[in-house]
Amino acid sequence: MTASASKPRSLQQTVMCLIPAIIAALFCCMPVVTARAQAPSPVRVDAVRLEPVQERRMVTGEIRAVRRAKVASQEEGLLISMLVVEGDRVTLDQPLARLNAARLEIALAGREADLRAARALIEQRESDRLMYERDVVSLERAVRNGAANEKELLDAQSSASSAEAALAEAMGQSASIEAAINLLKIRIEDTTIRAPFDGVVITRSVETGEWLDAGDEVIEILSINPLEAWLDVPQNLLGAALANNTKIAIFDARSGATIAAEHGRVIPLVDQRARTFSLVVSVANDEGDIAPGVAVTGSAPTGAIVDRMTIDRDAILRNETGPYVYVLREGEQSGPAMVQIAPIKPLFDFEGRLVIDFGALSPGDLVVIEGNERLYPTAPVVAIEPSDTEHTNTGG
Repeated sequence: MTASASKPRSLQQTVMCLIPAIIAALFCCMPVVTARAQAPSPVRVDAVRLEPVQERRMVTGEIRAVRRAKVASQEEGLLISMLVVEGDRVTLDQPLARLNAARLEIALAGREADLRAARALIEQRESDRLMYERDVVSLERAVRNGAANEKELLDAQSSASSAEAALAEAMGQSASIEAAINLLKIRIEDTTIRAPFDGVVITRSVETGEWLDAGDEVIEILSINPLEAWLDVPQNLLGAALANNTKIAIFDARSGATIAAEHGRVIPLVDQRARTFSLVVSVANDEGDIAPGVAVTGSAPTGAIVDRMTIDRDAILRNETGPYVYVLREGEQSGPAMVQIAPIKPLFDFEGRLVIDFGALSPGDLVVIEGNERLYPTAPVVAIEPSDTEHTNTGG
């Protein structure tokens, strides 16, 4: 009994002794991985330039809708359906709400019956007129032949004139009825309230089942494309703004992203309290990601020409801390160049480039304009096709 109990324990001990040997054999069979230095990434670069540019001042403003309308009912009646809700995008002439048009449709049917009767009366009056005209012609021939007297002819001519007047009256009644029918058709069409332009529904003032009088507000609509940026510019820059028909760069005040660069129009009216005037720039909103009320900044011309640093717009990247670029710096021990992050402060557009404030960059620094999306700080790079070889500088 003792011998048989010790046999499993001997097998277990044998297996435990073999495990280290098996693990060692597996490690010996694994391939040896050797560390290799990362190959430099090819990137295109462009030199930071110091250029004479027209000085601009950053001003603040907001995005506004070009059009905003409170759509009212042109007819009175019971609201039987609301076809849109807040937030819905609508297009020109799209139905927004409908009133009960039953009374107007009944009135229209009655007037159409009146028109049919009026047209039948016109036919009768026309027939009478032709009959009296034939009598006049016959009597004129009879008078010339001595077969009738003058009084009979005069009576016939009077009857023809009366028939002509009766026909004109019938035609006038018919025209009046036609005008009433056209008005009823317009009123029935107006019971469908339609969008006056492309936009977004922002408020509803009534609900289904309410009685509306003519002129009551139903829905408010806001246009969202295009929009306008209204900038508040100090009054001392009015002359420069009027004299310089230059492009105005607009930036999102939250992210610093460029919204538009368009020719602005000046409203030469100075606010007496703020001592500012308005500079208005049209803003395209094809993607629908800009909303009225968003704060923006813009660049207003001051008239002065000063030296400013400019960079290629393709060099700009953004993260949660703001815009930045990758700038080339010398590598260690004569190795390949590497890149470092350089935060920037954009000021305004200038001839396809971006004017930036003096900061971490210097004139002549090379910034990455192609291939920068895949880089990281200290990544090794090799520069290709520098756009300005006269101002290269890979130093820190």
